[in-house]
Amino acid sequence: NKPALKVFLYPEINMESNQEDDKVEINLPAGKNSKKIHQGDIENAGIDSSKIKSIKKHDDIIMVLFKNPDCTGDKQIFTESLTKLNSRWQGKIGSIYLFRRKYFNKWSKDPVEIYEKPEYEGVGRKLWILPKETVGRYNKSALKFIGIDNNEISSLKIPKEKWIVKLYKADDFVGKY
Repeated sequence: NKPALKVFLYPEINMESNQEDDKVEINLPAGKNSKKIHQGDIENAGIDSSKIKSIKKHDDIIMVLFKNPDCTGDKQIFTESLTKLNSRWQGKIGSIYLFRRKYFNKWSKDPVEIYEKPEYEGVGRKLWILPKETVGRYNKSALKFIGIDNNEISSLKIPKEKWIVKLYKADDFVGKY
């Protein structure tokens, strides 16, 4: 049986708390492969989501942070604990989706990688599709959120026989690609 896995949310950087009750624990329950933690769930656990400054997670957890309170919208995948949230996330966590690493890797291990320069050089980012999703969509806003501006993609790596990638000229995924 799969054990419960713990994640701790801290109101201070470096996963520190002034008092033992400052940190808040959320769990991926025993036997479950994934769990959505909505903004209300975070607050019910005892911390305002806008006050989270660092996150310590079990090594067997892949964590996805979302801006929206219902695990939708702009997101970023994290495979490690976060000793200090970057400016993109400070005060902006709306919800969290937890996955067991083995389950996540079964579905999503090989993301498409995009680069700002030819020959896979320069700033690179990974475009993930979450488990059970059949289509991943990254419009201008989503790309900007992960640090890629419009017209900055010059090369991309597509995992062999895994994904079909269509790059559209328009932002609404219709028309020429």
